[in-house]
Amino acid sequence: MPEKHNESTPNRPEGGRILDAPMLRINLPEYIWQIKGEVAWQNSDRNAITLLHNEFMRIVVVALKEGAEMNRLAVDGAISIHLLNGRLWVDSEPHSFSLDEGEIIALRPGINHNAYAEQDSVFLLTLAGNHAGEF
Repeated sequence: MPEKHNESTPNRPEGGRILDAPMLRINLPEYIWQIKGEVAWQNSDRNAITLLHNEFMRIVVVALKEGAEMNRLAVDGAISIHLLNGRLWVDSEPHSFSLDEGEIIALRPGINHNAYAEQDSVFLLTLAGNHAGEF
């Protein structure tokens, strides 16, 4: 399986980051530092970077400033949100609650959900399944 790389964008003109390979080692603190240092974080209430993207799984590290909301209707794949720091309010069909540092929420496919940052927050968003590439 060949490696898959990202392409350059206005926010990340260097391009060339590996998004998929037979094995991928990810330095999470480095990516958190990167997204919090970018213009998108300074000028907006959020920033994110895709760490892995293939047909089976997608992993994105997301930073939300206090008060920012990620609205997402149901998706076709299973998702998880692993809160690395901060505090999120998670609203889903079956339950609504605060998610604290270190906690993970996992949702089956088709569950409506959204997340609201009660504090500046960073989390890993993972989408798994056959529709991960479409997220």
